[in-house]
Amino acid sequence: MDIAVDSTGFSTSNRSRWYDIRIKRKSSRRECIKLHVSGDIETGVTFSFTITPWNRHDSGNSKD
Repeated sequence: MDIAVDSTGFSTSNRSRWYDIRIKRKSSRRECIKLHVSGDIETGVTFSFTITPWNRHDSGNSKD
């Protein structure tokens, strides 16, 4: 069995309110999420997926 692990980011339609407060003005910066997926290459079966904030490192999402 060959397993592939990958992640990609998605932008949401919401602005980051925390970022607006921090820089004291409205920004065009959007909140993002990250999708981490692992699956079998041959069959295409997905074993697991996790949705995290955009700044979460990929290596911290694997489970033993």
